[in-house]
Amino acid sequence: MRKLMARCDLPLLICTLLLMALGVIFIASAGGGGLSEGGETNFARRQLLWVLLGAVALLVGAMVDYRLYWILAPVIYVVNLGLLAMVLVMGQAAHGAQRWLQVGPFPLQPSEPGKILLVLSLAALLARQESRMRGWFWPLAALAVTVPPFLLVVRQPDLGTALVLIAQTLGMLLWAGVSLRKLVAITGGGLAGAIGGLALHMKGWVRLPLQEYQVRRISAFINPDADPLGAGYHIIQSIIAVGSGRWWGTGLFRGTQGQLQFLPARHTDFIFTVIAEETGLAGATAVLALYCFLLYRIVMIAASAPDAYSRIVAGGLGTMFLVQMVVNVGMAMGVMPVTGLPLPFLSYGGSSLLSSCFAIGVILGIRRHARRSRFGS
Repeated sequence: MRKLMARCDLPLLICTLLLMALGVIFIASAGGGGLSEGGETNFARRQLLWVLLGAVALLVGAMVDYRLYWILAPVIYVVNLGLLAMVLVMGQAAHGAQRWLQVGPFPLQPSEPGKILLVLSLAALLARQESRMRGWFWPLAALAVTVPPFLLVVRQPDLGTALVLIAQTLGMLLWAGVSLRKLVAITGGGLAGAIGGLALHMKGWVRLPLQEYQVRRISAFINPDADPLGAGYHIIQSIIAVGSGRWWGTGLFRGTQGQLQFLPARHTDFIFTVIAEETGLAGATAVLALYCFLLYRIVMIAASAPDAYSRIVAGGLGTMFLVQMVVNVGMAMGVMPVTGLPLPFLSYGGSSLLSSCFAIGVILGIRRHARRSRFGS
């Protein structure tokens, strides 16, 4: 343990622990009860249990030599596809989506660890072909490898997580040496195709694999006032709550939109809205500063990684955190569509927290083993 701490990136570890502690506090506030209160509305005590389990996941991720993931990359990819496919066959459905597997007493959402498993497996391909990334074949091949898990997640349906898979793959390509101009061309082409396909779908000219509620969410993002009590309700209530926080907030357990339960999913998807309402611009800025510091430390570890594989893994996981943070915060402020993406370390949920903690553990493990490893570069 002493050797582990000696090589650990303490700033990254402390930042992660602070975010998890804040998560428990704000989940308690969003649930309308403290840690000592019982009942179904008390999510804070359950989140505290997930935090303890998350600490174990972080420790495991930090102790395992990341070279093992390099060796097992094909197996990891197949296991990932298997778990995502199992959801469609024997998964549990809730709120119109089939995303969970029951593992003993705990529900598991395979798409959460699936993001990390894709990074660990795809990074091996990119590292082996790093010298060939100047052409078009291998960047497009990497995107092709992302397509099967992407389609399996879309089928659940979970469009938000599916888009994260694409975004983190693009981030990994950047860390693998693909030029920014080429990435802009790939991203621009993809966005143009997606927007065009969505427009044709909404006109009824083509049929995309989208659920009706997903189309309503996109329409509500464009004009939430068109359906203020339906699809636009989440966005409108979130904007009201964020605005009511002003500079210093209404105080913990004193938010009007959250405490009076006007705001749906306030302990999960809209936890940042609770933070902005109850701590104001000052508290929301402090939380965002913690995320920026966390991303800064990840970038520093990726930049100083000893080989291509560890650099691409750290960069891909950093991109995953960045995209989830930007989308979730943007959703709370009404500048992004409602996608259901959790805010890492702060939103309630075991699968998300355990996966995020393991990802941080992997990054800490890269820093820990950096001096002893030189391969894949």
